[in-house]
Amino acid sequence: MESTKEQKMYRAKHRDEGIRLDNFLAASLHKENPGMFSRAMISEMISCGQVLHNGEKTTKPDKKVLMNDAVSLELSPLQPKKKALPKQVLDPEILFEDEAVLFVNKPAGLLTHAVQDGDVSLTDWLISHCPQVMQVGGDRLRPGIVHRLDKETSGILVIAKTQEAFIGLKQLFEEREIEKTYFALVEGHLSEPTGKISFPITRIPHSEKRSVRRATHDTEARAALTHFQLLTRFENCDLVLVKPKTGRTHQIRIHFSAIQHPIIGDRLYGFRRKSNSVTASRHMLHAGRLVLSLFGKMYDIEAPLPSDFANLIASLTVSE
Repeated sequence: MESTKEQKMYRAKHRDEGIRLDNFLAASLHKENPGMFSRAMISEMISCGQVLHNGEKTTKPDKKVLMNDAVSLELSPLQPKKKALPKQVLDPEILFEDEAVLFVNKPAGLLTHAVQDGDVSLTDWLISHCPQVMQVGGDRLRPGIVHRLDKETSGILVIAKTQEAFIGLKQLFEEREIEKTYFALVEGHLSEPTGKISFPITRIPHSEKRSVRRATHDTEARAALTHFQLLTRFENCDLVLVKPKTGRTHQIRIHFSAIQHPIIGDRLYGFRRKSNSVTASRHMLHAGRLVLSLFGKMYDIEAPLPSDFANLIASLTVSE
């Protein structure tokens, strides 16, 4: 049975002249569905070719809109698909669950949500575990998903099981009311045991990478703040506790690379140090804890380190 696709089209008015495509679409969708579509969702839909600008597909979220321009998109209901997934992908660890939210420990190597049809992601397991989540949120490719982890990042995710929880969690993330704690193994030795990194982050055109911008005149750069604390110093690397205050794409990875201490195993932002013999098959970044309050209930949930991370730490020699 074929799924019904929902068509949406918006016409730019005089007041919209010159604004970015993603901003125009965000404002238009917000009028119909307040709180359901984040800017990140919309930018991703544009980048994936789901949006037409004057009848032509565009993948540039920063494209400018002119008066009378037609912007349209097609939303398809997410349909569960049978996929031959490894058991560890089908069964991520459930850390906590109640009637409103679900906390899971995402394994490294698994997408948080599909970007396009056919992608294997946590969403496949989620729909099987909690079918009603298909009605939650504003994106058919990521029902119930209010934040994400990079594919090779392991750790804790909170998922909304109801529309009320979805809107509430989105508001908490947007207002930075959720405490997020990560663990990272970084190359070399940090100059200070505690500190913060506050370089703004911007996109690199036609690349999956982002970069920091030290110049304040870059209007496209977005503010980003990462606090860190040294936990253990090994011979060639440091184990660091990281608390990002903002939630920019690749933020922790970019910030530590910017201060010349990239995360071990990071193929996108890392670089080789001749004196560093520590290697890993993926970047050593783990989301270890989330603390939040929703509907008057406090949640303080932790995700244990995965075996590859824990085994690598156990193999390292503590620096004297």
